[in-house]
Amino acid sequence: SGSMRYAFPATSLDGNLRFVLKVHNEASKNVSSMTLADVKTQAYARLFAEEFSQRFPLAPVQFVDAWAIELPKWNIAKHATLEPFVAGVFEKYTSNTGFISSEAELA
Repeated sequence: SGSMRYAFPATSLDGNLRFVLKVHNEASKNVSSMTLADVKTQAYARLFAEEFSQRFPLAPVQFVDAWAIELPKWNIAKHATLEPFVAGVFEKYTSNTGFISSEAELA
């Protein structure tokens, strides 16, 4: 989990696909609009990453897809984002609250 959202492992119904389900950690009436804003931001980031990668093919950048979903039967949250699970070690170099890691070369 981060400062803004909790993350949960998820799978497709047949168990063949792995995802990350993210829900906002505030009990706010605007969670639905915040979830849609997250997906919109992710879509813009992907668009900018594709444009960057066309201009600088030796340093391509990729963003995963994200979807807004409704969870009518889940008590924890009614809306969430869903994105593909990316295997490997995750290292956070920046945050939405101004954190910049001393190990970040370009942040």
